[in-house]
Amino acid sequence: MHVMDAYSPHFSSETSSSGEERLASYAIEAPTAQTSPLVFASPHSGRNYPAELMGDIIASTLQLRRIEDAYVDDLFAMAPEKLGAPLLRALIGRACIDLNRASNELDPNMFSKPLRGRILSRSARVHAGLGCIPRIAHGGAPIYERKLSLNELSQRFDTVYHPYHAALTALVKDTRNTFGVCFLVDCHSMPSDADANRPLDDI
Repeated sequence: MHVMDAYSPHFSSETSSSGEERLASYAIEAPTAQTSPLVFASPHSGRNYPAELMGDIIASTLQLRRIEDAYVDDLFAMAPEKLGAPLLRALIGRACIDLNRASNELDPNMFSKPLRGRILSRSARVHAGLGCIPRIAHGGAPIYERKLSLNELSQRFDTVYHPYHAALTALVKDTRNTFGVCFLVDCHSMPSDADANRPLDDI
């Protein structure tokens, strides 16, 4: 197994084409040779929170981290060696930007100016505060004390969202070219007590 991009459970960085250092948004762990039409992706297990992206937050670190699917990427770390399949890990925390949302799942009330030129989704997830840019953390705690600028929104898409999805698209395309088909395994965790009537199944 070889690592195609730097991975760290803490703060990791990479250098952009302009020479500026910035946090890596994802890491790919690939098998020595891909022998399976599977691609594993863990979009909610990032645990880095870059100050330049997070703005003025009022939620606690614990509240932010409790909306992660913490360490799910570690649960699937065996995929390259045992299954011959690549694993795409998000490195930036979900509270910064949710990589498992459509790019138009945005709450216009979170931003200082109108989101012109966008056809916004009115999904239940947006209304619940868990759109592409989450409004709330664990327990409904608000994340920000102010509205975000459009520049902040663009920065998160340019440095985190688009690079991750470009990497995912490339993995799926390469797998389909090799095997004629690709099965994407999106890796998540759910609260064990989400159903008040009974505990949820482990898997």
